[in-house]
Amino acid sequence: MVKDRFVIQASTLIITVIFVTTASAELVTFTDRDAFDATGGTSSVIDFETTALDVVSSGDTISGVTFAYDFGGVSLAVDDQFDTTSGLRYLATDDGGVLQDGDDLNFSFLPAAGFGLFVVSADPLLDGDVTLTSGLVTAALEASSVQQTLADGSSVWFMGLRSDDAETITSVVLETHGGGGSFLYNVDDVVVVSAVAVPEPSSIMLLGLVTFALVRCRFRSSLKQKKDQ
Repeated sequence: MVKDRFVIQASTLIITVIFVTTASAELVTFTDRDAFDATGGTSSVIDFETTALDVVSSGDTISGVTFAYDFGGVSLAVDDQFDTTSGLRYLATDDGGVLQDGDDLNFSFLPAAGFGLFVVSADPLLDGDVTLTSGLVTAALEASSVQQTLADGSSVWFMGLRSDDAETITSVVLETHGGGGSFLYNVDDVVVVSAVAVPEPSSIMLLGLVTFALVRCRFRSSLKQKKDQ
């Protein structure tokens, strides 16, 4: 009876540890693409080069990412009028080939470990002019963290969100905060990261100790039974 009680308690502890480890996932923000990529995982990049759609209606899906928006009658579009980060095509609107301050986007997708994108603008953006948010965590554009300067003088910034140990991100919103129409921008190289959750070292150690204690208890109980016989 004592052995069975110990087994139940140990199993309960293991379940509790697993639950706490899973529930402790937090999002980390990035403004540097290299640092974002260095966190690992399998990345799927939408560079819009092979996208079949020229006009992207609200609710359309490209490579597993669904785009939702309300631009007041203007439509999201894939364009090639200006320089961009890769290839020729990028995400803009159908009324001039650019997004403008006030054109906010919602992205939804299957559970992922990370999400990021490039923002391209010829205007001198300020800290926080554009943000990328999932839940309560926000990655804000840092004016000084220019990733690249394009041939036409446009600057490229990166914003990304990454879960520390699990595929927990399912939606992200790109918002602008310049005051309505105060700057123009484009979006390119939307990246979604998938990864297998890996328990933290401390959790692995604790699970190992519990397992060792369980085996030791069973071994001692077995020896006692043999002596009693």
